Amino acid sequence: KKKSSGFDVKTDDQQARAANIAMAQQALAAAQMLQQQGTLTRKARRIHFSGLPVGITPHVLRELVNKYMVSAKLCLPNAPNEMPVNEVNIGPDGRYAFVEFRSVYEAGNVLMLDGIQVMGSTLRIQRPKDYVPAPAEMLMQMVPPGIQNASAAALVTGGVSRTPAPAALVSLPTVNTTQGELNNLQMVTRRARRLHVGNLPIGAGLTAEMLQQFLNAMMISKGLSDTRIKGDPVINCNIPNAKFGFIEIRTVHEATKALELHGIELGENKLRVQRPHDYQPVPMDMLKRHAVLMGHPAPPEDAGVAQPTLDAAISAIPGANAVPTKADIESGVPDDL
Repeated sequence: KKKSSGFDVKTDDQQARAANIAMAQQALAAAQMLQQQGTLTRKARRIHFSGLPVGITPHVLRELVNKYMVSAKLCLPNAPNEMPVNEVNIGPDGRYAFVEFRSVYEAGNVLMLDGIQVMGSTLRIQRPKDYVPAPAEMLMQMVPPGIQNASAAALVTGGVSRTPAPAALVSLPTVNTTQGELNNLQMVTRRARRLHVGNLPIGAGLTAEMLQQFLNAMMISKGLSDTRIKGDPVINCNIPNAKFGFIEIRTVHEATKALELHGIELGENKLRVQRPHDYQPVPMDMLKRHAVLMGHPAPPEDAGVAQPTLDAAISAIPGANAVPTKADIESGVPDDL
């Protein structure tokens, strides 16, 4: 019987080398996929900031936006305390910037901060003109900083700052198609479901949780909530500074009904409950689809809210004012930010 020469048997070193090559190839493929996803979603992850205060630097703006996002709970649910801003590029005149976020989800959420006061200036936070919606399944995808300008090999070897290790690249968070559609509809309808609440009592220790509880109680007691849906109508509350806040309501038709709370007293103040200036009406077919995905009953036939402006939306409310004035919302950045 012929003895084996041993040349066809891999040594431990050869097996280890083969395993390392396989792992490197897998990591490289994952890194290349992540880079493609970053390129595909970039126009949906970039936001235009204008009205910047004179002299603000990219670092300062980045830190402010990060801290606002974290404190207002606008970050990804699976990474609520991590910094969402990838990059800040300030224009030549220093009055505008493009801010790139790590996810489409967070780029959409930062629009809720439109109108905040920073160092005496009112920021306008909007989609850029070249905005392109991202595929629904990439809404929650996290893209590391510098992904566009790095080679896939650099990503695998850790050449990009704060880039996840290769093993992390393989298990990126994803959502199914139905959930992705729901998340997109949540973003699209948010501007019609948000209300500006101004003239808050100052020095009373009012928190976002307290304001949310108060408004929920008022909506339910005054019959402004949809009794067909279980739970509270106000699902989120954010107070960027002491003088005003924003509330998010679960449905558009309940947000319209909540405008009747304009002038309601809280302490010694009469609250201004109005649509924010970035309000956008939502087509009825989109509202119906949103209700189906949320498990809600069909919205009323007039729930599309055809009025294009704040004045038209609240003209029937006695004593209602137009959009909040600069004096109504003027305030500095909170001390803890």
